[in-house]
Amino acid sequence: LHRRGPNDYLMLVEERLASVALWKSDGTAAGTARFLEVEFEGQYSNLRSWAPIADGIAFMVGLYDPSRSELWYSDGTAAGTLIGAVLPAGVVDTPAAHDGSIYFTAGVDGEEWVWRGDGSAATTRPIVTLGSRSARSDSFQFFDGRLYFVACAADQRSCALLSTALDGGLPDHVAEVCDGDYCVGSDGSLWVRG
Repeated sequence: LHRRGPNDYLMLVEERLASVALWKSDGTAAGTARFLEVEFEGQYSNLRSWAPIADGIAFMVGLYDPSRSELWYSDGTAAGTLIGAVLPAGVVDTPAAHDGSIYFTAGVDGEEWVWRGDGSAATTRPIVTLGSRSARSDSFQFFDGRLYFVACAADQRSCALLSTALDGGLPDHVAEVCDGDYCVGSDGSLWVRG
């Protein structure tokens, strides 16, 4: 459920196999209705995550046969619900929203990338390569016109705080935040203080 304003809600519901239904509501029974069902005919689908964006929601759907993830955007209308990108299998990161765009991580050809999109297939693209490191969008923080995030080596014993421009580029190394023992807590998250 995403509240866009007073009496203006968007919802995503997996009502049946191989589809995702989009609903709008004004907060009343009479004003609640499904406006679109996105069907993935002959596929097994899984609604993986969603995030609010400036005028609606972005959501990630995992599909099998062939395995891939699709990033969709919706402004709350059938005409304004569009696919933003088709990504290789393995994308499970929940998008982080900032200033009308979403940011998430996804692997491409064995390399981890930070991606950015603003609602179109043309602009949803990888912007920062992490190489052999990985990052999760729950560590993403936005301030001073930059994206800050924690990226860890595959063994989770070396993690760094990195920053980059919001439109991407090579990340700047800010600090090592863990070196030696495992950097990840029991819940899979890393907390950076300061």
